[in-house]
This record gives sequence, C-alpha cells and structure tokens, in this order.
Amino acid sequence: MYNDILMNGSKRFVVSMSHPSVKGSFAKVGVLFQLEDLKEVSEQTQDQIKYICNHKVIGRVNIDKVLNPDVWTSRETYLKVEGTIIDDSKDDEIDASSDVYVAVAAAKLSTEEQRLKNAFACLVDMQHELQEDVRFTKASVDSFAVKPGSGEDGLWQTIRLWQSYTEQRLVNRQNEMQKEFQNKLIEFLKREKGVKDEELPRYGVEGGL
Repeated sequence: MYNDILMNGSKRFVVSMSHPSVKGSFAKVGVLFQLEDLKEVSEQTQDQIKYICNHKVIGRVNIDKVLNPDVWTSRETYLKVEGTIIDDSKDDEIDASSDVYVAVAAAKLSTEEQRLKNAFACLVDMQHELQEDVRFTKASVDSFAVKPGSGEDGLWQTIRLWQSYTEQRLVNRQNEMQKEFQNKLIEFLKREKGVKDEELPRYGVEGGL
C-alpha cells in the first residue's frame, strides 16, 4: 500500500474495523487516515522493517463497495474500496452558529444516540456488578459523548476513551497471564525439582491499573 502511495501521490487511506467473529465482515464506516511522514528504514533494519510512518486521523468514510474482495483470503495485497467521505464540518458550523441552538441540540439525542448511551450504561452497570478490574466509572455514563463531530461532546471523544479502555484491558490481561505462568512455574520447580521456597527466584509483576 505504501508503495502505491509513493507512486500515485495519494496520502489518504481508510481503516475499517473487522467483525470479531464473522470472517471477512467489516464495518460500513471506516476511519480516514492521512500520511504525514514516511521514512524508509529497510537498510538499517536488514529488511525487517521497510517504513516508519506517522499518520493523522482526518475524518470518516462510508464504504460503498469493496473492489477486490478476493484478496482478503489470498492476502496478495490490500483491500481497495469505493467510498464517500462524511462531511462532519456541517455539524461544527451548526454548533458554532448559535449558543441557544447548541444548548437545545445537546439536550436532544437521536434514537440511535440514545440507544448507544443506554447500552454503555448497561455495560458500566455490568462491569461494576462483576467487579471487573478494568472498568468505566459510574460518572462516565453522564459524560458519555455521542454527538457527531470531534468536539467535547462528539463521538470521537468516546472512540478515544474506548481505545484507552481496550489498551488497559490488554495490559491487565497480560499481567494476569504472566502471574498465572509464574505460579505454574513455581509449582513445577517445587514439585518436580525439589526447589525450596527460599531458593525460588523473585518475580515482579506490575500492579493494577
């Protein structure tokens, strides 16, 4: 893909979420990235890494059609799509036009937005009932952003919040797996090798998040 970017001069591409359980199924709306900087490092890394890139998210895209769906199985190249860029600037213009309108618009949610907010509230309640190690606070339900655009009450704030949540869950799960492995290793050393407690190595595991 980056070779094509260098050849045709286009610096934008779309990234779409794949379905967690249905292979070859993707979200209808993707995130539009713009390439900010590209550096070739193949010589320094003995071809282990070809490029180091910096990107910026600049918008959203409605994916209308996948032009080469067969390559999803063969992995010969990247998927190419036809899409329509979603104009979020209209929402920003409306928000800036009138303080009164902003107050009214902020108080009124569409049916889909309200469903999303309700689903998030249910998720938070369930997390606290199960006493999840990594969970959203109760207060986050009231500040949950679902409006279009990138402002403080915009959906992009929620996307960033969710990304942070998944990263923390991943770190927490890695710590759990590391601790589980260490316990099994200690058990093996004591049972099979006759190692005493004072002879066991000391492992350090990062604390909670």
